Amino acid sequence: MEGGSDDDQDGDDKPPKKKRYHRHTPQQIQELESLFKECPHPDEKQRLELSRRLCLETRQVKFWFQVK
Repeated sequence: MEGGSDDDQDGDDKPPKKKRYHRHTPQQIQELESLFKECPHPDEKQRLELSRRLCLETRQVKFWFQVK
C-alpha cells in the first residue's frame, strides 16, 4: 500500500491514545454551578481562583463553562 497512512501498519500493538475523562465530584459541580449563576463567563483570574479551590486544572474549569 503505497501512499497510505502507516498508522496501522507499523506492527506495534499499542492501543490508540485516549483522552482521560475526569468526573467532577458533587462538591466541585455544586461550586461550579454556584459560580455559573453569578457569573456565566468568568475571566481568567476567576477561573484560576476556582481551579485552585476545586483542585482542578484551569483548562478543566474553562471547558466546563464552555460546555455549560
